[in-house]
Amino acid sequence: MARRSRKKKQPAVSLTDDLLVEILARVPYRSLCRFKCVSQSWHALCSDPDLRKMSPQTLSGFFCHARMERDGRDSRVRFVNLSGKGRPLVDPDLLFLHDFLAIGLQLVDCCSSLLLCKCFKNYVDADWVVCNPATEKWTVMPATEALHCSNSFTIRLGFDPAIPTRFEAFVLKQDSLFNGRITGVEIYSSETGQWISMKSEWGSETCVDDNDSQFVFFNDTLHFTTFHSARDDFCMEDSRCECDYSLVTVDTEGKTWRKFPLPYRDTSFCSIGQSQGRLYAMHIDHGKNQCILSVWLLEDYATGQWILMHTANVPQLFGRHCRDRGEFCSLIAIHPECNVIFLIDGVTRMLVSYNMDNRKVHAICSIGEYCPLPFRPYIPCFAEWLSDGK
Repeated sequence: MARRSRKKKQPAVSLTDDLLVEILARVPYRSLCRFKCVSQSWHALCSDPDLRKMSPQTLSGFFCHARMERDGRDSRVRFVNLSGKGRPLVDPDLLFLHDFLAIGLQLVDCCSSLLLCKCFKNYVDADWVVCNPATEKWTVMPATEALHCSNSFTIRLGFDPAIPTRFEAFVLKQDSLFNGRITGVEIYSSETGQWISMKSEWGSETCVDDNDSQFVFFNDTLHFTTFHSARDDFCMEDSRCECDYSLVTVDTEGKTWRKFPLPYRDTSFCSIGQSQGRLYAMHIDHGKNQCILSVWLLEDYATGQWILMHTANVPQLFGRHCRDRGEFCSLIAIHPECNVIFLIDGVTRMLVSYNMDNRKVHAICSIGEYCPLPFRPYIPCFAEWLSDGK
């Protein structure tokens, strides 16, 4: 009797394409790229744009700028892979915005998956472009008075990957004579293609700093850190003026305005972020010979109650007994899906991740060629979000 072949049958061979698609739709995009090498049939499946749109995404890396030289050279956009190596998942040169590259562009904000860029038509005028570097789709926002007629404003983007067909932009109009006090807000919706404008409901003392304030778009609401002058007159005239540092919010329709205190009194070396459906505030206290990281959770929106979730001595995490003289560590972000914080080691100039569960530190890469701040977290989104298909 002929001996039967004992060759094992490959399980994947027996699966139909429909079942394979259901399985592959549940793995991250980077895994899809690796699975293309399995076979020609898998390469075809993993290259399907519809499958790519369904693939769940996670934090991929950070957009930032190259460190500018003294002569102003090399201030281009850069992308730092979370793995610390390999080619970027997206093209940081944004070559698909070729119509604007003759003059130049400036990366202004990154909200999850979309970028907000100021694209110069000439050396005076500019368009405000929102783009998706994963799909290389882009759109120009219509003109608004604050963007084209004022030099005193802060603009930020709002995007939720769960609703990939729309985005919002928030313009915080400021009084340049009064330390950046917010006078009004303009909100753009890609669904309506219109701007709405309203006066600020946070009080006349609310101030924002485009460089120092932290911004998070979460639950259809823009959150950002600010400070409120404790005096009604010009705060900068009195160096003894105390300020009340707060978190303020406004929703996408401009109907809900909120303000509550932050759990710390210093906006330097701080960050806010959303993780696992909750809002967190992080702060590093650079005290004498120590560097203490504190992480709070916003437990109750109604009362603005924060609870302290975690503390750590940062130099000890890096294997040092105390803070070196002149050493400062910078907070970058919190991972949106796990208890991991990203920061910059002030001694080694390394971008590192810190796992709050096991208190382990992992070095990602050197930031020698990058500007230290801001590092803008990026999560790719391959779903179509423009109705006109541009």
